Amino acid sequence: MRDLHVVKSEEDVLPPLARWSLLPPNPEAIWYLHLDDRASGRHYLKVLECESPEITGYSACLLDEDLLYLHSHREGEDFSFYSEGRGDRLHAVWLYFPVEKNERIVEVWRLRRRPAFWRDILLLRTNKSRVFFLGANANMTQPDAIFERVALLTAKPSRLWFSSQGDGVDCLAFDCEDKRHDKNEAPPSFHDPSTWSSRMSVQQVFNTSVKLGGVTGLVPCRTWIPGSTGIVGLIFTYSDGSRESVGQIRLDHLLPPIEVDPAGEMWIGARLLQPSGAVVESMRVIPSTGQTFHGGNPSQEGLTWLRILWRGRLDWNFLYSKCFINVSDQANVNQHMGIDKLLESWAGREWEKEEVSGQQPVVRAG
Repeated sequence: MRDLHVVKSEEDVLPPLARWSLLPPNPEAIWYLHLDDRASGRHYLKVLECESPEITGYSACLLDEDLLYLHSHREGEDFSFYSEGRGDRLHAVWLYFPVEKNERIVEVWRLRRRPAFWRDILLLRTNKSRVFFLGANANMTQPDAIFERVALLTAKPSRLWFSSQGDGVDCLAFDCEDKRHDKNEAPPSFHDPSTWSSRMSVQQVFNTSVKLGGVTGLVPCRTWIPGSTGIVGLIFTYSDGSRESVGQIRLDHLLPPIEVDPAGEMWIGARLLQPSGAVVESMRVIPSTGQTFHGGNPSQEGLTWLRILWRGRLDWNFLYSKCFINVSDQANVNQHMGIDKLLESWAGREWEKEEVSGQQPVVRAG
């Protein structure tokens, strides 16, 4: 033997061993979506179940525009997961996506972002034409925004895995069909320190909205920031049994549920901030029994009260604990319809075995 050379493959760049919270039934079918180029991205992969009649909703934790954690909810669960993945940090944002009993995640999409030091934003699409947007919605309006379908989840049980290094989810693993346009793409670079200040300097507003017609009940969510008071989000229940949420939601900080009289009204008391935004510190749901609304609480002095009737649409946009609330008469617009129609126009509803011909699953918004 004259010479001995060490030959490395692409897989050698990654750690040789990975820990899984749930082992994939078919390891040979696993493929990876890297959201950045760090070599240590597959040290621990946690499962996210995507279809089960026991799942009541999903939560996502974000910090500085990066996804930190994903969780599927079940009745009677332990809430200790809220502290996992540094989800209890001061400016961590918690989004909540309630689902119906037979609703399941069927597609994973991403919104490609530029410059390259931004991680892509993930979107989870369900079989009920609803989309869980895991980022600030303002990114959708960028003229160079590109949506791409990543995975089609048709097998049962369906699931995905994610790896988080503490400052963001850096890798996803799938055992389903790979729908990416370029399966050998290079992930965004996170090794250049000169890009970090640019990433941290951008603060994006999260946009959420719900229809107000047909509401039968709501549950407020109080803030979890130490030393702070107020309401940061609401969960609405409708006459057909469906639910939607606005603002931020943590299930371990919910207030008692409130019944809604559709002929009544709701009042939101907010303390205005300078130069913009507000903090919601009180709310009251008034029935249609002739009861009048009045203050009378010294702690509520200085609040600005917004009257809301049970029709139209409520927009609850927020940046951390600061929110921007608006009521519109346009009841036919909701936070899922627009984006789902965009995705459907390019990828159809393939999980229903509908054939879509002559289209590519990549689209530029606008």
